[in-house]
Amino acid sequence: MAKTYGTPAVAKMVRVHYITLHRWIADGKIKPHGIELADGRTLYQWTEADIEKAKALKGEIKLGRPPKAKKQ
Repeated sequence: MAKTYGTPAVAKMVRVHYITLHRWIADGKIKPHGIELADGRTLYQWTEADIEKAKALKGEIKLGRPPKAKKQ
């Protein structure tokens, strides 16, 4: 069985906040394997391939807030 990682550990590896990973999942940008828990939450199990996809996605996405519009 392949080694899997939890979302907080993957966030550290990818160097983004774990909430960012959850946003990417919600937006359909990445899809790690998830296990539905009895209370309705989903526990994501990230494989090495998922981590590499997240790293590549980070390189494609401009992180941070958009700059404020300048007043004219």
